[in-house]
This record gives sequence, structure tokens and C-alpha cells, in this order.
Amino acid sequence: MTQSCSGCFHKDTSHDYQWQLLLIQGNEYFQNQQWQQAEQQYSEAFDLLAAQFDAQLGNGDIMMAWICTCHNLSSLYEAWGRQDDALRFLLAPHEHLRQLIETLDSSEQIRLTLMRGMSITIPAIQAFATKYPICEGCIALYPSLKTIVEQTKHVIH
Repeated sequence: MTQSCSGCFHKDTSHDYQWQLLLIQGNEYFQNQQWQQAEQQYSEAFDLLAAQFDAQLGNGDIMMAWICTCHNLSSLYEAWGRQDDALRFLLAPHEHLRQLIETLDSSEQIRLTLMRGMSITIPAIQAFATKYPICEGCIALYPSLKTIVEQTKHVIH
């Protein structure tokens, strides 16, 4: 099971960073194996961060916190034995970033920020793929998944 992410943010109690408090609370629930409470906190943080990220594409801190929250949800679902949901929350940020890179006519700085985010999502998907076989149906749904899974097969530990 992947450790929940807590290093994506600094404690800040201002209104703009309500998601930080939700992640802190979610991590506490996760550590105590209170899965439903952790899911609620992580899901609320996800909603807040997704909206902020889409409004501020160049904000690398918000992007990293959003990816962290997705990975927390993935770890939660993996601990719960819900591998399909775990994979979905690993693929969500990866696919969203990939689509943004391919479709946005944005500054070089924003593109670099998005690519930095993808450098976080790929290893997480690869680690998951080494633990759980990914079905052909999932590979067909996500264009980049096939390449990631194939790269995983060539990694020597």
C-alpha cells in the first residue's frame, strides 16, 4: 500500500488553503484506518483543488497538491481493496495533464509546470501496474496507459 501524501503543502489556516486542513485531517483518518472519514476529507480537498487548479494552471503548488490528493485517494482505495478506483485516481491527474499539454496554447512556463506534474504521475502508475495487472479494457480507455505499462515491464529492480 502506498503511503498517503502529506508533504505537498505547508500548514496554513487561511481561507484560501482550506484544502490543507482537509488533507491533514484525511491523513490522520487514513493513519487510523478510518477509511470513510478519510475518503470524505480527501474528496472535499479534491473538489476544492480541482477547481483552483483549472482556474490557475500555472500554479505549480496547487497542481502538486491536487496530484497529491489524487494519490491519497488512490492509496485509500487500494487499502480498501478497490483497485479500480485506486487506478482511476492515479490516471485522473495524468490524463488531465496530458490533455492540457496537448490542447492548450499556453506559455512555456505553464507547459513546464504541467510536464513536471506528469513526472509525478507516471511513476505512481508504474508502481501500481507492477502490483496489479491492468486489464486490456482499461488500457484501451486511456491512450497513454499502454505506453506506461509497457515501460513498466522493462524496469529492472
